[in-house]
Amino acid sequence: MKQTLFATTAILISAMSAEAADMDGPLVGGFTDSGASYEEASPAVASPVVGYVEGELHAGKTSESDLDSKGWALRGAVNFDTGTGLNLQADGGYGQTDVDDADYDNTYGAAHVYYRPTQDYALGAFFQSSRLGTGFASSGLSVGSGDVTDNSGGIEAAYFDVLGTAYTQLGYGKSEWIGVDADHYFGKIGSRLYLTDNMRIDGEVGLHNFDFDVADANLDLTTASIIGNYRPDAMPFTVFAGYRFDRASLEISGIDFEPEKSHTLVTGLRYNFASSTLKQEERSGPAWTTTTILP
Repeated sequence: MKQTLFATTAILISAMSAEAADMDGPLVGGFTDSGASYEEASPAVASPVVGYVEGELHAGKTSESDLDSKGWALRGAVNFDTGTGLNLQADGGYGQTDVDDADYDNTYGAAHVYYRPTQDYALGAFFQSSRLGTGFASSGLSVGSGDVTDNSGGIEAAYFDVLGTAYTQLGYGKSEWIGVDADHYFGKIGSRLYLTDNMRIDGEVGLHNFDFDVADANLDLTTASIIGNYRPDAMPFTVFAGYRFDRASLEISGIDFEPEKSHTLVTGLRYNFASSTLKQEERSGPAWTTTTILP
C-alpha cells in the first residue's frame, strides 16, 4: 500500500502540473478604469449565451523524481444568463499527457448555478466530476493500471472592484485512487488584474487534501499559478501563457515522505464567442473555472 500510493503520487504530481488548470477562465466584474458602469461603456452583449473554447500545450519537470511531462488539453465553457440575475454555466475538458514512459488522459465536466443580480458580486454552487485514466503499467513501477475518479461539489463567490476581480471556491467530494477511497477537501483563491480591457494577469493558489480510508494516509496538494492573457482588439481570439508550481506531500501511518515538486510552462489559444473584449466576456459570460482532482 505504501509503495503504491508513493509511486502514484510521483507520477500524478508531474501529470498535475502538466495538465495545468485553466487560470484564465473569466469571472465577474463591473467598472471601467474611469469608474463608469462597464455595461454603459461597452456595447451590450446581444446574446444571453457567452463562452469560449481553448487549446493548450504544456511541458513540465518534477524536482525530486526528475520526471518530464508534455501534453495538450482542450477546454470550453458556456454561460446562459436568464435575465433575472440567475446564471447557468457548463464547462468541461479533455487532455492527454506523457510522463516519461507513462501516459494518462483526463476528462472532466461541471455545472454551476449562481446568482449575479448586480455587477458587485456573484454567489453560487457547483457540482463536478472527473476521471483520470492512468497508464502506470508502462512506467515499470508495478503499481498496475486503473482510473482515478472524483465527484465533488461546493460553493463559490466572486467580488470585483475597478482594478479587477477576486474569487474563491470551497468544496468536498469522494475520490477513488486505484481502488482506494478518499475524502477530498479543497479550496482556492484567486484574482484577476486588468491592465486594459484586453490584457489581464491571473493569479491563483489552490489547496487539496485527500484523506484515504486505509493505512491512515493523507495526501496534500498545493498549486500556485500566474497566467498572462492578451486579446487583440476586434479579434475573437485570446493568447495566454504562464507558469505553474505544484507540490505534493504524502503521509502514511505518521511517516512523512519527501515532498514532490513540479514546475510547468503552459501556453494556448482561446476562441471567444458573443463578446468583444476580455473584460466584457468576464462580465457577461462564464463565471467560474473547474477544480478537478488535478488542481
